[in-house]
Amino acid sequence: MYTTSMLAKALGIGRARLHRLLKGQQVLVYIDGTRWLVPLSEIEEKLPAVWESIRKAEKERGAENSSVHVVQMDRLPPL
Repeated sequence: MYTTSMLAKALGIGRARLHRLLKGQQVLVYIDGTRWLVPLSEIEEKLPAVWESIRKAEKERGAENSSVHVVQMDRLPPL
């Protein structure tokens, strides 16, 4: 899971613009209080260019794999 704040920062765009992009592409978003959480599977499926950008950035940072920030769904607090 990524927060929209993390994604916006990584992409170099504002959160409002990212929110419009996510809505326009019908990306599933979980809202936890004031945080918007985006599953990596949604990014991979519906925003392939963003997914590739994330993978490339993680690889350049020397991350062991592209799913460093993945949180298992069964560990998320109930909405």
